[in-house]
Amino acid sequence: MRTLLATIMVLSLVGGAADAIEFTQKDRDLLIEIRAKMHEIDKRFEQIDKRFDDLKMFMVLLTTIAIAVLSYVVYRVHKVEQRHDQRTVEKLLTALREVAQKDPRLEKALKHAGLL
Repeated sequence: MRTLLATIMVLSLVGGAADAIEFTQKDRDLLIEIRAKMHEIDKRFEQIDKRFDDLKMFMVLLTTIAIAVLSYVVYRVHKVEQRHDQRTVEKLLTALREVAQKDPRLEKALKHAGLL
């Protein structure tokens, strides 16, 4: 059985070599044409890669600008709230001082807290 299998393998190898086709000028021209096409495809892929890199940089720029704008908005809102809170406290102190002129207990408490 092994001998039969080995014989078949040897005959197939020898038979394959006998049927080998010569490399013609037409085959050579086709290979050169294929190489040229592959080179064009490689150039196109390089162009696409460059465009993706440019797009990535553009997206980074847009993200940076968006973060900067949002940070500024948050900062301004915080400042406006601080000013509003400060004005509210000043108004409350003014109201308490007016009431303290009529109420000696409130006047004493405000003096003790250093608000009068």
